[in-house]
Amino acid sequence: MDWPLNALVPVFDRRTQCSRKVAATPAAVWKATMTATTQDLVIFKPLMTLRHGRKPGMSGRLLGGAVPIPLLSMVDGQEVVFGMIGKFWRRSSPEALPGRPDLQRFLNFDEPDWVKAAMSIRIAPEGAGTRLSTETRVYATSAKARRLFMLYWPMVFLGSRLIRLDVLRAIARRAERGGA
Repeated sequence: MDWPLNALVPVFDRRTQCSRKVAATPAAVWKATMTATTQDLVIFKPLMTLRHGRKPGMSGRLLGGAVPIPLLSMVDGQEVVFGMIGKFWRRSSPEALPGRPDLQRFLNFDEPDWVKAAMSIRIAPEGAGTRLSTETRVYATSAKARRLFMLYWPMVFLGSRLIRLDVLRAIARRAERGGA
């Protein structure tokens, strides 16, 4: 399958991946992905508090707007892709596409000194279960943005990875419990 993330960020400066096997059907994992909430997460809120310097007001369904990263693409039952364009090295990163950025605005954006970031959650059958994975790709629109992001990335990489593992764990637990 040609995953939507490949079309959104075909060329990238940084890429991270995490995955796990889930003892549930792809349909059950998809349902868990669609219904997982911030309450299912353990590490997310403390790390967001560290990042933003205050308690984040993020609660509710992960795919229902609890996390302020816009949904850019969805292939029902297989993949969701979130993305934003920012200057992430700033404590309060400005958003290049305020409001509800759509797929075309994200794809066409090429103003210098910004970074495009997209994260997918993918579901694929694997044996008697499901492979649940995340992939994040980052592309800088200029050499200056690339340098600034590369200075910033080592400071947040571990926390970013822990959040992704937390999301995978939460979805897997929910799927294996039958969506409870």
